[in-house]
Amino acid sequence: MKKLFACLAALALCCSAFAQKTFVSNQGFEIPANEVSLSYGRVSIPSFAYTFGGIFGAAFGFGAIKPEKLYSVGAISAEYMRYVHPHVAVGGGLTYEIYNLTFSHKVGTDEGGNAIYKADKPSLNHIVSIMPAVKFPWFSYPHVSMYSKVAAGFMVIHNPGYTAEKDGKTETKDASTQVTWAMQATPIGVDFGGTNFRGFVDLGVGMQGLIIAGLRYNF
Repeated sequence: MKKLFACLAALALCCSAFAQKTFVSNQGFEIPANEVSLSYGRVSIPSFAYTFGGIFGAAFGFGAIKPEKLYSVGAISAEYMRYVHPHVAVGGGLTYEIYNLTFSHKVGTDEGGNAIYKADKPSLNHIVSIMPAVKFPWFSYPHVSMYSKVAAGFMVIHNPGYTAEKDGKTETKDASTQVTWAMQATPIGVDFGGTNFRGFVDLGVGMQGLIIAGLRYNF
């Protein structure tokens, strides 16, 4: 019976904490318990790895191949966090990125001895990361706050493949999907604005990018 009452009391405390809409920071500012963020980041781990791998591979191709297009559209992220303590928020996010790899292969030389290259079919990679996260505020004032954040989860990389005509022949690349780990470490983040709507800038490393900027709604 005592264990039952203890469990019910713990459940009641959890429900009470979840129902709480604000927390008071050490600076005396009421923190809305929930926040939703949309952001755009550059230089994510996948984009860096693909770019470095492409350049490295071309360098050791000894002129047989060269990078034609290696680029990312950037990492787009949506995230939800909830404060469970004035110094801790928990939640998670979804990040999406497209990376294009296009190489050219040497097909011969011209009359002057210069190499002639022909571009291959572009290889598109759709990258989706799902990561639970924990956020640790440094301080919170009415119009500015600073924080650190860590997130870890998994990443799905999908290449849709293609079918194309090349030199009179049909060339096919099968679709492929890989699942691997994902992470984001943000040592420094700052948001600024009003109580409910804020802009923010993060510096970190991971699937969301090295430099991240976005908008946040607190409620």
